[in-house]
Amino acid sequence: MPIRDDDGSDTFSELVPQVLRDSGALEIHNRLRQALSGWRRASDLLDPDDMLASCPASLEDRDGVASLRPLSFREPYAATPAGCRDFSPPEPCSYLRPGQVFCGNQRVNRIESSTTEDWPVEIRVQDVDLRQGMAWGTSSWQLPNGKAPVETTWQGEIVDNCNHTFDTQKWGASHLSDTKNWNKFPAFSQLYMAGSILGARCSGLKHCSHIFMRWKEQAFAKSGDDCGLTIAGFYYICLCRQTGDVEGFYVDPLSLPNHKLSLKAVTYGAPAGMQSFAAFQFR
Repeated sequence: MPIRDDDGSDTFSELVPQVLRDSGALEIHNRLRQALSGWRRASDLLDPDDMLASCPASLEDRDGVASLRPLSFREPYAATPAGCRDFSPPEPCSYLRPGQVFCGNQRVNRIESSTTEDWPVEIRVQDVDLRQGMAWGTSSWQLPNGKAPVETTWQGEIVDNCNHTFDTQKWGASHLSDTKNWNKFPAFSQLYMAGSILGARCSGLKHCSHIFMRWKEQAFAKSGDDCGLTIAGFYYICLCRQTGDVEGFYVDPLSLPNHKLSLKAVTYGAPAGMQSFAAFQFR
């Protein structure tokens, strides 16, 4: 019997020429019909994203070098039972609040000269809105041979499963570059390998030991005539809840690669080794 579509049309009859059916090549006729039937069943059952999700996070390329498969950025599976995954936003963090200061350096590896520079930097958080998943602040950079610090303003996106996910979708980022750069953070890699990342959201953010953000510099607040810096790129950021340490990677196709940001939370006026905490509320 010919294979029929849902609308009653005879798909097989349309695909197999009449001359073939009239030629008496019954065996070829039956084989083609079986092949078409199998193809239709497979196309109904297989989903490319499902096949990708079933692969291990780390694959071996032809040279035997481990490489990460891109994240499958899509909505959670419809078949996922309700309550099995918790996509709640992260809990408030005492280190992510207005007035918080981070100090450290940005390490720049210059490929053309094989040299490394450490630029002292101070980051100050000016405002935080957890309902919108946003943060704002200023940065102060001390460049080598610079007469005065270069200051910029920045805006941050907090990965919260609601307003922002791990899928950047702008600033020249791609699924592959997101996968590569987020996996530079051990805290993210653990979630990724455990299968907690689904549809660019994470089922373990609420009680995760780290907060993930993107920081995008908006403008120069103060700089020299030719500071040589660009603010076209953005930072992938990972903040540790327990220590207040911040790690970041600057990404800009037009800039030198390998910009790594390393910061520690500080409170001016507090005794050495102590960190002050403040009440934090949603607005």
